[in-house]
Amino acid sequence: MCARSASRAGPSHTKEQRLADILNECLEAMERGEHDLDRLTDRYPDARNEIRPLLETGQILLRCAALSQPLEISRLPGPAEGLSVLGDAPALPG
Repeated sequence: MCARSASRAGPSHTKEQRLADILNECLEAMERGEHDLDRLTDRYPDARNEIRPLLETGQILLRCAALSQPLEISRLPGPAEGLSVLGDAPALPG
């Protein structure tokens, strides 16, 4: 029975690995600026129906990633740095 399980796992693993490779290639192409999903899926007609929804999701995620770049906030000087601006200012009479 183990041999049968292994033989069943082989072809499906190969198909899953092939789909993963295709998806990877398409996502890399999308990162390079290729965004036409029809052109991307046309390269793999036998896997088109399986990869199309995944590529649509990938396209959304790439857009979200582009929009979520961190904003740069200027660092405000701390108290010691603020005082250093005064330099050698004369002491206040006290």
